[in-house]
Amino acid sequence: MVNITWSDLIKSAIQALNGHAALQELYKTLEGCAKSQNNQNWQAKIRQVVQGAAFKRVEAGTYELR
Repeated sequence: MVNITWSDLIKSAIQALNGHAALQELYKTLEGCAKSQNNQNWQAKIRQVVQGAAFKRVEAGTYELR
């Protein structure tokens, strides 16, 4: 799963978390995956990706898919 994009990985995590997730839930879900092990700043990467067009901020620190 190293070849999966961060966006697709986060989309899958949000879907697994009933369609919306707080950043802390995403961190917990994605901690230890191959992508996070290969990126020293993986939490910052998650924050960067959820600010993109594929995700909608529902409240501070909580996101869902568009």
